[in-house]
Amino acid sequence: MLMRNIEFKNRELIELVNDLKNDINSIIENHSEHLLDVLEKKIFKNSPDGRRADNKESVYKTSPHYDILPGLECIKENSNLYDPCGRDYLEYMINLSENKIITYDESEWCGWPNKELFLNLTDLSGSQQLKEYNLKEKADKITYGWLNGNSRALFGLYPPNGYIPWHNNGNAPGYNILMHYSWGGDGGFHSYHNGEIIDYPDKDNEWIARAGRFESTEGTGMVGDDTISVSQKDASWHCADTKCWRLTVSTIINNKDIWEDVIEEMESVDL
Repeated sequence: MLMRNIEFKNRELIELVNDLKNDINSIIENHSEHLLDVLEKKIFKNSPDGRRADNKESVYKTSPHYDILPGLECIKENSNLYDPCGRDYLEYMINLSENKIITYDESEWCGWPNKELFLNLTDLSGSQQLKEYNLKEKADKITYGWLNGNSRALFGLYPPNGYIPWHNNGNAPGYNILMHYSWGGDGGFHSYHNGEIIDYPDKDNEWIARAGRFESTEGTGMVGDDTISVSQKDASWHCADTKCWRLTVSTIINNKDIWEDVIEEMESVDL
Protein backbone atom coordinates (compact mmCIF):
# COMPACT_ATOMS: atom_id res chain seq x y z
CA MET A 1 0.00 0.00 0.00
CA LEU A 2 1.35 3.37 -1.03
CA MET A 3 0.30 6.45 0.89
CA ARG A 4 -0.29 9.87 -0.62
CA ASN A 5 1.04 12.86 1.30
CA ILE A 6 -1.52 15.62 1.78
CA GLU A 7 -0.35 19.23 1.84
CA PHE A 8 -2.32 20.16 4.92
CA LYS A 9 -3.35 23.84 4.46
CA ASN A 10 -7.04 24.28 5.23
CA ARG A 11 -7.29 26.74 8.12
CA GLU A 12 -10.66 25.51 9.38
CA LEU A 13 -9.46 21.92 9.69
CA ILE A 14 -6.13 23.01 11.19
CA GLU A 15 -8.05 24.92 13.86
CA LEU A 16 -10.14 21.83 14.66
CA VAL A 17 -7.19 19.43 14.93
CA ASN A 18 -5.11 21.91 16.92
CA ASP A 19 -7.95 22.33 19.40
CA LEU A 20 -7.94 18.56 19.86
CA LYS A 21 -4.13 18.44 19.99
CA ASN A 22 -4.04 21.12 22.70
CA ASP A 23 -6.38 19.04 24.85
CA ILE A 24 -4.25 15.94 24.34
CA ASN A 25 -1.15 17.97 25.16
CA SER A 26 -2.76 19.08 28.43
CA ILE A 27 -3.71 15.48 29.21
CA ILE A 28 -0.16 14.27 28.59
CA GLU A 29 1.32 17.05 30.74
CA ASN A 30 -1.11 16.65 33.63
CA HIS A 31 -2.30 13.04 33.52
CA SER A 32 0.50 10.95 31.99
CA GLU A 33 0.65 8.57 34.97
CA HIS A 34 -3.11 8.10 34.77
CA LEU A 35 -2.87 7.39 31.02
CA LEU A 36 -0.25 4.70 31.56
CA ASP A 37 -2.30 3.20 34.38
CA VAL A 38 -5.39 3.02 32.13
CA LEU A 39 -3.30 1.43 29.39
CA GLU A 40 -1.78 -1.18 31.72
CA LYS A 41 -5.27 -2.15 32.93
CA LYS A 42 -6.47 -2.37 29.33
CA ILE A 43 -3.53 -4.57 28.34
CA PHE A 44 -4.24 -6.91 31.27
CA LYS A 45 -7.99 -7.03 30.56
CA ASN A 46 -7.27 -8.13 26.98
CA SER A 47 -4.57 -10.60 28.01
CA PRO A 48 -5.14 -14.33 28.48
CA ASP A 49 -4.85 -13.97 32.27
CA GLY A 50 -7.28 -11.06 32.27
CA ARG A 51 -9.84 -12.94 30.18
CA ARG A 52 -9.49 -15.99 32.42
CA ALA A 53 -10.14 -13.76 35.44
CA ASP A 54 -13.31 -12.51 33.72
CA ASN A 55 -14.36 -16.10 32.87
CA LYS A 56 -14.14 -15.38 29.14
CA GLU A 57 -13.93 -18.12 26.55
CA SER A 58 -11.20 -18.06 23.89
CA VAL A 59 -8.67 -16.32 26.11
CA TYR A 60 -6.57 -15.04 23.18
CA LYS A 61 -9.48 -13.55 21.25
CA THR A 62 -8.92 -9.85 22.08
CA SER A 63 -5.12 -10.09 21.91
CA PRO A 64 -4.10 -13.20 19.95
CA HIS A 65 -0.40 -12.31 19.94
CA TYR A 66 -0.16 -11.15 23.53
CA ASP A 67 2.73 -13.55 24.20
CA ILE A 68 4.80 -12.87 21.08
CA LEU A 69 4.60 -9.06 20.86
CA PRO A 70 6.16 -6.72 23.45
CA GLY A 71 4.48 -4.71 26.17
CA LEU A 72 5.64 -1.19 26.93
CA GLU A 73 9.17 -2.47 27.43
CA CYS A 74 11.64 -2.00 24.58
CA ILE A 75 11.72 -4.92 22.13
CA LYS A 76 15.50 -5.25 22.62
CA GLU A 77 14.94 -6.27 26.23
CA ASN A 78 13.43 -9.59 25.09
CA SER A 79 14.84 -11.11 21.94
CA ASN A 80 12.17 -13.84 21.96
CA LEU A 81 9.51 -11.31 20.98
CA TYR A 82 8.67 -10.08 17.50
CA ASP A 83 9.29 -6.46 16.56
CA PRO A 84 5.65 -5.45 15.83
CA CYS A 85 6.78 -3.36 12.85
CA GLY A 86 9.61 -5.63 11.71
CA ARG A 87 9.79 -7.76 8.59
CA ASP A 88 9.81 -11.06 10.52
CA TYR A 89 6.43 -10.32 12.08
CA LEU A 90 5.06 -9.09 8.74
CA GLU A 91 6.07 -12.35 7.04
CA TYR A 92 4.63 -14.32 9.96
CA MET A 93 1.31 -12.50 9.60
CA ILE A 94 1.16 -12.96 5.82
CA ASN A 95 1.82 -16.68 6.24
CA LEU A 96 -0.90 -17.02 8.89
CA SER A 97 -3.48 -15.12 6.87
CA GLU A 98 -2.69 -16.75 3.51
CA ASN A 99 -2.79 -20.27 4.87
CA LYS A 100 -5.40 -19.65 7.58
CA ILE A 101 -3.13 -21.14 10.23
CA ILE A 102 -4.47 -20.89 13.78
CA THR A 103 -1.81 -20.89 16.47
CA TYR A 104 -3.67 -18.90 19.16
CA ASP A 105 -7.10 -17.83 17.89
CA GLU A 106 -8.80 -17.57 14.49
CA SER A 107 -8.96 -13.78 14.90
CA GLU A 108 -5.21 -13.75 14.21
CA TRP A 109 -5.91 -13.21 10.51
CA CYS A 110 -9.25 -11.39 10.52
CA GLY A 111 -7.70 -8.06 9.42
CA TRP A 112 -7.53 -6.29 12.79
CA PRO A 113 -4.24 -5.87 14.68
CA ASN A 114 -3.41 -8.73 17.06
CA LYS A 115 -2.24 -6.52 19.92
CA GLU A 116 -2.49 -2.75 20.46
CA LEU A 117 -0.35 -0.55 22.66
CA PHE A 118 -2.26 2.70 22.57
CA LEU A 119 -5.31 4.32 24.13
CA ASN A 120 -8.37 4.66 21.91
CA LEU A 121 -11.12 7.23 22.16
CA THR A 122 -13.27 5.00 24.38
CA ASP A 123 -10.38 4.54 26.81
CA LEU A 124 -9.88 8.31 27.06
CA SER A 125 -13.48 9.55 27.02
CA GLY A 126 -14.49 6.82 29.50
CA SER A 127 -12.08 8.12 32.13
CA GLN A 128 -13.65 10.28 34.82
CA GLN A 129 -10.41 12.26 35.17
CA LEU A 130 -10.61 13.29 31.50
CA LYS A 131 -14.35 14.05 31.16
CA GLU A 132 -13.78 17.80 31.02
CA TYR A 133 -12.01 17.58 27.67
CA ASN A 134 -14.99 16.49 25.49
CA LEU A 135 -12.67 14.43 23.29
CA LYS A 136 -15.39 12.41 21.56
CA GLU A 137 -17.27 15.52 20.44
CA LYS A 138 -14.09 17.07 19.05
CA ALA A 139 -12.99 13.85 17.34
CA ASP A 140 -16.42 13.35 15.75
CA LYS A 141 -16.41 16.93 14.48
CA ILE A 142 -13.18 16.12 12.63
CA THR A 143 -13.78 12.57 11.36
CA TYR A 144 -17.52 12.39 10.73
CA GLY A 145 -17.97 16.12 10.28
CA TRP A 146 -15.23 17.91 8.40
CA LEU A 147 -13.70 14.81 6.76
CA ASN A 148 -17.16 13.41 5.88
CA GLY A 149 -16.10 9.93 6.98
CA ASN A 150 -18.34 6.88 7.10
CA SER A 151 -16.45 5.48 10.08
CA ARG A 152 -13.73 6.52 12.51
CA ALA A 153 -11.00 4.07 11.54
CA LEU A 154 -8.75 4.97 14.45
CA PHE A 155 -8.29 7.42 17.27
CA GLY A 156 -5.13 6.36 19.03
CA LEU A 157 -2.91 8.03 21.61
CA TYR A 158 0.38 6.11 21.66
CA PRO A 159 2.73 6.37 24.66
CA PRO A 160 6.49 6.02 24.30
CA ASN A 161 7.16 2.49 22.94
CA GLY A 162 3.54 2.23 21.83
CA TYR A 163 2.59 0.65 18.53
CA ILE A 164 0.00 -0.94 16.30
CA PRO A 165 1.47 -4.07 14.67
CA TRP A 166 1.29 -5.24 11.07
CA HIS A 167 -2.32 -5.78 9.92
CA ASN A 168 -4.25 -5.10 6.72
CA ASN A 169 -7.86 -4.04 7.47
CA GLY A 170 -8.93 -6.35 4.65
CA ASN A 171 -12.19 -6.90 6.52
CA ALA A 172 -12.88 -3.14 6.59
CA PRO A 173 -11.92 -1.76 3.14
CA GLY A 174 -12.28 1.81 2.02
CA TYR A 175 -10.53 5.07 1.23
CA ASN A 176 -8.72 6.38 4.26
CA ILE A 177 -7.34 9.66 5.53
CA LEU A 178 -4.84 9.56 8.38
CA MET A 179 -3.56 12.47 10.44
CA HIS A 180 -0.67 12.12 12.90
CA TYR A 181 0.81 14.43 15.51
CA SER A 182 4.01 13.53 17.35
CA TRP A 183 5.50 15.02 20.53
CA GLY A 184 9.11 14.42 19.49
CA GLY A 185 8.92 13.06 15.95
CA ASP A 186 10.55 9.72 16.84
CA GLY A 187 8.09 7.37 15.20
CA GLY A 188 6.17 6.76 12.03
CA PHE A 189 3.76 4.84 9.83
CA HIS A 190 4.95 1.89 7.73
CA SER A 191 3.37 0.09 4.80
CA TYR A 192 4.18 -2.87 2.56
CA HIS A 193 4.24 -2.51 -1.21
CA ASN A 194 5.61 -4.88 -3.86
CA GLY A 195 7.81 -6.70 -1.38
CA GLU A 196 9.24 -3.56 0.22
CA ILE A 197 8.57 -1.92 3.58
CA ILE A 198 8.01 1.80 3.07
CA ASP A 199 8.58 4.18 5.99
CA TYR A 200 6.58 7.38 6.45
CA PRO A 201 8.29 9.19 9.35
CA ASP A 202 6.62 11.54 11.79
CA LYS A 203 7.73 15.13 12.32
CA ASP A 204 8.38 16.81 15.64
CA ASN A 205 5.37 18.79 16.91
CA GLU A 206 3.73 18.95 13.51
CA TRP A 207 0.59 17.50 11.95
CA ILE A 208 1.07 15.13 9.02
CA ALA A 209 -1.78 14.00 6.78
CA ARG A 210 -1.78 11.08 4.34
CA ALA A 211 -4.31 9.18 2.27
CA GLY A 212 -4.48 5.65 0.92
CA ARG A 213 -6.82 2.76 0.20
CA PHE A 214 -7.48 -0.33 2.27
CA GLU A 215 -8.09 -3.20 -0.15
CA SER A 216 -10.72 -5.84 0.52
CA THR A 217 -9.71 -9.44 1.24
CA GLU A 218 -13.27 -10.63 1.93
CA GLY A 219 -14.45 -11.48 -1.60
CA THR A 220 -16.33 -8.25 -2.28
CA GLY A 221 -15.34 -4.82 -3.43
CA MET A 222 -15.53 -1.62 -1.48
CA VAL A 223 -18.77 0.23 -1.00
CA GLY A 224 -19.30 2.45 -4.04
CA ASP A 225 -16.42 0.84 -5.92
CA ASP A 226 -16.07 -2.07 -8.34
CA THR A 227 -12.63 -3.07 -7.04
CA ILE A 228 -12.42 -6.82 -6.46
CA SER A 229 -10.79 -8.33 -3.41
CA VAL A 230 -7.06 -9.07 -3.31
CA SER A 231 -5.02 -11.89 -1.81
CA GLN A 232 -3.74 -11.59 1.74
CA LYS A 233 -0.19 -11.15 0.46
CA ASP A 234 -1.30 -8.21 -1.69
CA ALA A 235 -3.48 -6.66 1.00
CA SER A 236 -2.89 -3.21 2.51
CA TRP A 237 -0.41 -4.20 5.22
CA HIS A 238 0.55 -1.35 7.52
CA CYS A 239 1.67 -0.60 11.08
CA ALA A 240 2.99 2.25 13.24
CA ASP A 241 5.34 2.68 16.19
CA THR A 242 6.79 5.50 18.26
CA LYS A 243 9.33 6.30 20.97
CA CYS A 244 7.38 9.37 22.09
CA TRP A 245 3.75 10.37 22.63
CA ARG A 246 1.89 10.23 19.31
CA LEU A 247 -1.71 10.91 18.26
CA THR A 248 -3.46 9.38 15.23
CA VAL A 249 -6.87 10.44 13.97
CA SER A 250 -8.17 8.68 10.87
CA THR A 251 -11.38 8.03 8.99
CA ILE A 252 -12.70 5.78 6.21
CA ILE A 253 -14.68 7.22 3.29
CA ASN A 254 -16.62 4.75 1.15
CA ASN A 255 -16.93 6.92 -1.94
CA LYS A 256 -13.81 7.64 -4.02
CA ASP A 257 -15.13 10.93 -5.42
CA ILE A 258 -15.94 12.25 -1.95
CA TRP A 259 -12.50 11.11 -0.75
CA GLU A 260 -10.80 13.01 -3.56
CA ASP A 261 -12.92 16.09 -2.86
CA VAL A 262 -12.00 15.99 0.83
CA ILE A 263 -8.29 15.74 0.01
CA GLU A 264 -8.59 18.71 -2.36
CA GLU A 265 -10.34 20.70 0.34
CA MET A 266 -7.64 19.78 2.89
CA GLU A 267 -5.01 21.14 0.52
CA SER A 268 -6.86 24.39 -0.15
CA VAL A 269 -6.35 27.63 1.78
CA ASP A 270 -9.83 28.72 2.79
CA LEU A 271 -10.15 32.50 2.70
